[in-house]
Amino acid sequence: MKFKRTILCLLSTMSLLLAGCGGGGGSTSSTSSTSSTSSSPTAASPPAAVSSVALQASSDTSVNLSWPIAAGASYYEVWRSNGGGTFALLGHVSLTGYTDSGLSAASTYTYRVVACSSSACASGYEISATTKASTSLAIPAQPAMPTTSAIASEQISLAWAAVDGAAYYQLQRSTWVVGNGAQISALSYIDSGLTAATSYSYQVRACNASGCSGWSAAAAFVTLTLPVVPPVVPPVVPPVVPPVVPPAVPAAATAVVVNSSSITVSWASVTGALRYVLTRDGIDIGGTTLTSLSKIDTGLAQNSSHSYQVQACNASVCSSASTATLATTRAIDNILLNVSGFDNTSGASIILRVNGANDSGGVYGLQSLYSNGVTTSFIPTQSGRSYSATIATQANNGQICSVSSALVGVPAALVDVTINVNCLSPAMLSFANINASTVVGVSGNIIQVALAQSLAGVTLPTKAVRYSSSNPLVASVDSISGAVTALSVGNATISAALPADQYTATPASYRLTVGANSAATRLAHVEVAQSLAQRPGSLYQILTPGCDALVRVYLYASASGPVSVPAVSMRVRGSSSAITLTCPTSLPLYDGDVNLSYSLSGTCYGTLPGSLVNPGLVLDIATTDAQTMAAAPNVNTSDTLNLMLVPLTINAYTATLPTNAQVMAVFKRIMPLGNVVVTVHAPWTPVGSFADSLTGTGQYGNVLSQVDQLRVAENSQKHYFGMIPAVAANGTAGLGYVPGLTAIGNDMRGGAYSLNNVLVHEVGHNLSLLHAPCGGPTGTDPYFSTLPLPWFGADGAKLSDVPLFDQGSNLLSSPVVSGAKLTDLMAYCSGTWLSEYSYQKVALYIRGRTNYQTVLAADHAALQSQTASVPMMLVSGVISADAHVTLNPVQSLIGTYVDAPEGGRYQLRIVSNDGKTTYRSFQVQEVDHLAELHFNLVMPAISGIVSIMVQKDAQPLATGMLPAPSVRNMGVSALSAAARPELADIKQVGKQLQVSWNNTRYPWLSVMLMSKGGSRQALAMNAVGGNLNLDLSTAAAGDTLQISVSDGLNSLLKTVLVQ
Repeated sequence: MKFKRTILCLLSTMSLLLAGCGGGGGSTSSTSSTSSTSSSPTAASPPAAVSSVALQASSDTSVNLSWPIAAGASYYEVWRSNGGGTFALLGHVSLTGYTDSGLSAASTYTYRVVACSSSACASGYEISATTKASTSLAIPAQPAMPTTSAIASEQISLAWAAVDGAAYYQLQRSTWVVGNGAQISALSYIDSGLTAATSYSYQVRACNASGCSGWSAAAAFVTLTLPVVPPVVPPVVPPVVPPVVPPAVPAAATAVVVNSSSITVSWASVTGALRYVLTRDGIDIGGTTLTSLSKIDTGLAQNSSHSYQVQACNASVCSSASTATLATTRAIDNILLNVSGFDNTSGASIILRVNGANDSGGVYGLQSLYSNGVTTSFIPTQSGRSYSATIATQANNGQICSVSSALVGVPAALVDVTINVNCLSPAMLSFANINASTVVGVSGNIIQVALAQSLAGVTLPTKAVRYSSSNPLVASVDSISGAVTALSVGNATISAALPADQYTATPASYRLTVGANSAATRLAHVEVAQSLAQRPGSLYQILTPGCDALVRVYLYASASGPVSVPAVSMRVRGSSSAITLTCPTSLPLYDGDVNLSYSLSGTCYGTLPGSLVNPGLVLDIATTDAQTMAAAPNVNTSDTLNLMLVPLTINAYTATLPTNAQVMAVFKRIMPLGNVVVTVHAPWTPVGSFADSLTGTGQYGNVLSQVDQLRVAENSQKHYFGMIPAVAANGTAGLGYVPGLTAIGNDMRGGAYSLNNVLVHEVGHNLSLLHAPCGGPTGTDPYFSTLPLPWFGADGAKLSDVPLFDQGSNLLSSPVVSGAKLTDLMAYCSGTWLSEYSYQKVALYIRGRTNYQTVLAADHAALQSQTASVPMMLVSGVISADAHVTLNPVQSLIGTYVDAPEGGRYQLRIVSNDGKTTYRSFQVQEVDHLAELHFNLVMPAISGIVSIMVQKDAQPLATGMLPAPSVRNMGVSALSAAARPELADIKQVGKQLQVSWNNTRYPWLSVMLMSKGGSRQALAMNAVGGNLNLDLSTAAAGDTLQISVSDGLNSLLKTVLVQ
């Protein structure tokens, strides 16, 4: 039923989107002020057609398609024909790639990819693809029942026979899958934490990529009883007459260096010796009972030298010490990653696989690199051990980076080693025309934009192109945008170049002729507006794709006296239709074009339909008195916010939510968003005891972390906003990650402030914004105060002078109200608009990120179905300001979860009972005004975890587990206390799930509801207390419940069908 509510919410959201996006000023369809003078635009021209389609890494059941960006396209249609039959639509995508899965092996399919805008589609590009011959494996046979090699009072060592075709195994105890549900590659497993003198039943199954066999027959084993220790009676020892002759002096010991912290020392036996004395640097390290002929000396410092000697002893006397043996531990060396030639102007990154060594042996990790220069890898190496690096993922900026060598070599002691990453790449630059012209007085004219391409003809997303003019007295050019200002009659060459240290590309140029302006009017500049009215190509200007834009043209009289106002029109370059603008009946006298207009009546204006607002947009402005100007507004590639509102229940109070329409309206007014999809979660109760409105110390951070764990557990890439029932006064109104996908804040009990300030402010943090400097917030963005100031008053979070535009009400306004400048919403001064800088920063943050692009729900389902179901686990925790780590209980996750990307300065060090050590790097999440850091890391499940340590830059941090209280307020009804079962008792009574579990051995319990459609709803997460009564009103027959109990490091899992 929850799924149905979500669909209804989405449908209502979409209907509002169609009405709201593009409601800008000057629209001939919605404003009476322009209906009499503006002509409705004719049908827009379609975007450019897809020029090519490539096949990449297809399998026996799927085909992967990719294609270059088509100019003017806002989405793409993908069609498929089976065996020459009729084409059927597979879906709409905004990305330049599609994976078609569920196909037949060795079969031929024809695909058609069509580029579309909101109003028209181009012709399609067709390509045929043949799937590979079937390589699917048969599901392995059912294994024989497991056996045991050893039984103790609290653990059982299990083993089983190998099964042909099996890639891994899973083991269950009494129908509960053990070891976090992980893939067990070995043929044995040690199940620990058991109860003495208790019978346990075990089954094993074999799995590969095609699936898993049935469970084996069950084998039952009984743990041993706890041994009874008899009283110790001292033996009667007859007196021994000690010999007076000591044993012979041992030969010199042999010392073998194991790693940076241990050395194995061994020696030959000596006749008559009953024990040995081993000294390191003259200090006894073997004690008085050393009878073996070797010892591993551990806990040593890296690159430290030591002297070892051995003495042989009988009952009363020891020999002289042997000749000293010297040994030096291995040194730990840093691996330095030196990046050069990398263009990060589009926000790209490179991912390296770095291979090194530590005391456990060879280690590797994936490390993200974002800029040129030297970065110290978190992967170390040791003297005498090899190290290397390879490119795991090339940057998505079109460059091809290379590593200095696949296998770099072996370092000497205490010598940092360097791996060079070179991204210098060949490229091509070109202009569409070699000649162009304009007239004196036209400023900010985007006459031509240089096109940067790879040698294969793929457009590069670089922002590194720089422009110059050969004659700046005739025509100056903005070095970044290429906008030309014509100053005097003459000629100039406008050139474009790429940085020579990043690209090998020949500069491009065109010849510009500047003529005299004989018109009685002066065409000065253009502004475009969706929330802010800005000059195209100016420092902060950016538009949201697919949404209407107000276009204003500043037209002046060249001299005083009567002047005939020419007609002014705009045309999207490549389109066949023009849009006539509404102009004033009289023109202001040219004043040097230095003053801004805060009303529509002072300029020519019109609405550019959202169907024409796409990346690559160029506007051509023309007057009937022969003046022309071109403008190239910067248009973003992403426009969608998916927001999940989570009403929190705290102390029997549940949050009051705004309406979907209210949320959509405020976000679209303030932020660079065209689509806002709002869904509402079932009420959620955080785990713990809290004061009303979370007024207790640390409670905001605690709940924020829990809401983020909820999002991760529900496998969502939406933004989650937990709304707090604000029933008591609290100095904190909200909290969010910077950046991230989760925030919390006061509910609508706080009125419009909670909606217009708290909600948007905290989601702004999620979208990368720091605080603006007004009202005393911590962690302010230094950009506002950097000298020279971006604009006057920026250091006080004041807005700049650009006009503000509210599309919903079609109002243009000044940022000055009652004589005072408005402030940025990210300050603490009650602002309700974002500054130019903040607005653009959000737009650049969402650019290119898939969860901010308009993709149909069907596309998301298809993407999920292409991800194999692999046992995963969630490792989460908090790092305090003094670098102490508190881990939450490890949660097991079953389903199509995505492995979190590796990279960052922090690493997990996980030791399992099979002797393996796993290292995993991760990114931390900063909280907007707390000194602590949070992390929620999804990774492949590991069985038999013994310990988890958090490191920073390979240095261990003090790490502890969240304590497990025996009773905690769960916000759910508790059953009457009863004797605890060995594991858990689970009952479904109507629409209630009753669970009683052994919370002494397994303090935490989690319950996930999985619908038949694949959606997830967390019913309980890390619940404690031993008894729960959960509401199943949102469950339907045939849904499944995934129930897990945890001791903090390891979980047991059980799947139950909803009745």
